[in-house]
Amino acid sequence: MSTELVDQAWYERFYGDSRDSDLAVPPAIIRRYEQARHRMLFPLEALHHCVGDVRDKTCLYLGCGAETSTVLFALKGAKVWALDLAVEALRRQKLMAVANGTDARTHAVVSSCDALPFRDESFDVVIGIGILHHLQHDLDTPCAEVARVLRRDGRAVFSEPITRSRVLQRVRGWLPISRPRDASPQCRPLAAAALDHFGRHFLVNVHAFGFLSRLSRFVLPGQPLEFAPGWKRGVVYLIHALDSVLLRLPGLARLGGVVILNFEHADAPPRRDEELLCDRG
Repeated sequence: MSTELVDQAWYERFYGDSRDSDLAVPPAIIRRYEQARHRMLFPLEALHHCVGDVRDKTCLYLGCGAETSTVLFALKGAKVWALDLAVEALRRQKLMAVANGTDARTHAVVSSCDALPFRDESFDVVIGIGILHHLQHDLDTPCAEVARVLRRDGRAVFSEPITRSRVLQRVRGWLPISRPRDASPQCRPLAAAALDHFGRHFLVNVHAFGFLSRLSRFVLPGQPLEFAPGWKRGVVYLIHALDSVLLRLPGLARLGGVVILNFEHADAPPRRDEELLCDRG
């Protein structure tokens, strides 16, 4: 059985066993990702900032799972197509859309990333959070598909785990941090060579996170940052701020265990510098 099919079966069970409570996204989380004030510290805020203004734009979310960014982008005014292989994930996305009043702007699509069921240049934005590392058996095909459905002046933004340093591999071995609940047994971080694959199809900007900030899982094991006690939030902000400084020093970006990847077509019109979070990599 292929890795993709094994993952699909695992996620069908995972989302099928998940509770359907807490479907409404809390206002504090909505505000956080509308403002993205700490985009230099937290990768998901960075992703939302890189995507930019989505009012009345078409957005394709690849491998959406049960993550709430589908709702967050729809609340910002986007028309969102949520795509996943797991039917149970899309069932939950539909329930979340109804609970948050975004069902009119949200469309669920069952599909793999290898043959997207859309016309050329259908989307202004393509996003993915932890999807490309599942596709490492053949990254060129999904990248070509993203390039095909993305409009010439559009952008694709992904958040992905990555390993580009032996030091990082050792650190991960030393820290007894459990895998995320929603990580299938097949999950492996992107290899450094993946960036070369992406460069065949796009202009790529890379922004690194997740070196020391892995320690924040000890401070907030499974608890949302927005609802943690003040002292815990302070510790988490401090750890992420240290990461932000360290990973911007020459040569240290490779220590980041998470990257935000900002893809654009080679012939895309230039953007203002302040619109880009990431350094060209």
